[in-house]
Amino acid sequence: MTSPKAGALLLGMMIVAQANVQAQENDWPCAQILVATVTAAVVWPYPLDEKLADRWRSNAKIKTLAAKVASRFSAGDDEIALIDQFLGDTSSANRSETATGLFMATLNEFNLRRQKYIKGIQKFTKKQKGLAHRLTSLLEQRDNLSATETSFDPLTEEIAVVEQIFRNRENILVDLCEQPVRIEENLGVVARAIAEYVN
Repeated sequence: MTSPKAGALLLGMMIVAQANVQAQENDWPCAQILVATVTAAVVWPYPLDEKLADRWRSNAKIKTLAAKVASRFSAGDDEIALIDQFLGDTSSANRSETATGLFMATLNEFNLRRQKYIKGIQKFTKKQKGLAHRLTSLLEQRDNLSATETSFDPLTEEIAVVEQIFRNRENILVDLCEQPVRIEENLGVVARAIAEYVN
C-alpha cells in the first residue's frame, strides 16, 4: 500500500507532469483542439465576395444587431426573431447583400467573444501551473523535514489547502473549456437563420 507521504508526492509529480504538457500546448488544457478563429467557410454555405461582405463595417445598424445577437449566452428564438425582423424589413434587392454583411459582422463579434474566452483559459492554465509547482515544492519541503520538527503540521495543512484550491480550479476549468464550443454552436444557429435570406 502506498504511504500518505508517497501518495502525496506522486500526486504532485502527476500535477506537474500535466502542467508541463499544457505548457507545451501553448497553455491550452481543453480536450477540444485550439482554433483561434472560426472562418466563414465553417458555418456559411455560400461563397463570399470579400469586398461586398466587408461593407458591414460602415453600417451602424448591422454592427449593432450583430453585437446584440453575439452577446447572448445562447442563440434561440429571440435572436432569430431579431434577424427575421431586420432582414424582413430590408428591400428584396438588397436583402442578400445585407444578409451577407450581417453574417460577417456577427462572425466577427462571435470570434471576438471566443478569443476573450481563449485568452482567459490560457491565463487560468498558467495560474494552475504555478499552483502545481507550488504544491510540489511544499511536498518536497515536507519530505525533507524530520518527524520531530514543529513546522511539519502547518506545512501539511498548507499542502492540503493548496491541493484543494488546485482541484476546485480544475472543476472550474471543465466549464471554461465548454464556453468556446457553446459560442461556436450559437454562431451556427445564427448563421443558418441569416442564410435563409440569401437568394
